[in-house]
Amino acid sequence: MHNEKQTMRLAVGKAVFTVTLEDNETARELSARLPLRLDMTELNGNISPL
Repeated sequence: MHNEKQTMRLAVGKAVFTVTLEDNETARELSARLPLRLDMTELNGNISPL
């Protein structure tokens, strides 16, 4: 086990958030895919603007 939490910045539109990844396999798999860009569009009014 690594026993260290990883902190990173998450940008959504013009907003920037600081997030902390837990020390688990899922978070390590996500971290291995970074940097990652996801382009998302509005779908049926379910996504609120930031």
